[in-house]
Amino acid sequence: LMRQGKRDRSFFTAMATDIGGVVGPLYRLGDETKGPIRELPSEDASRIVETDGESLIGAFWGSYVAIWRSSEGACHILRDPSGAQPCYHTHSAGIDVVCSAVADIANIPAVHFSVDRDFLAGFLTGHDSITRHTGLRELWEVLPGERLTLEPSRPATRCWAWSAPAIGRQVKRRSFSEAVEEARETVEQCFKGWARHSDNLIIRL
Repeated sequence: LMRQGKRDRSFFTAMATDIGGVVGPLYRLGDETKGPIRELPSEDASRIVETDGESLIGAFWGSYVAIWRSSEGACHILRDPSGAQPCYHTHSAGIDVVCSAVADIANIPAVHFSVDRDFLAGFLTGHDSITRHTGLRELWEVLPGERLTLEPSRPATRCWAWSAPAIGRQVKRRSFSEAVEEARETVEQCFKGWARHSDNLIIRL
């Protein structure tokens, strides 16, 4: 159950061959001026499945949560590295539920929540480390860049499809002026892409 914001509610990118889709605006890297894409061709969809989602992060960007099914029947949920689209997971009575807003599943009879007092105590004392835990014991956050895998009769598994340290090790050496120009070009392309579906833009630095 993925809820989208007012700006993004009309964006769903279908994957060819009906293996899954992407909730939220999705842009092809280097081709942002054409705006969000509406369908992933079979070649891109197959590559996403083969690479367990890594090609989606490498060749596209946006504010999304991607969901697809592998040939073995496993269901994969990938949250984009920016984390702009919320994503939570709970398991109750043999059922896995993924959502972007807890209110959407709070009234499901099979889903029960209890307060995580340890988490709340840490939160109230200013402990702001990034963790999958939430204020509810039975609810976990799918972290930015993380892939959640659900399979019948097996516990859910999680792994990183995107890692900041790995990206850092791949950084090309360049002069300061080259880095400035590349950063400027990247930011301009991103804003051009967002502007294709936004009436107003607010830049916060």
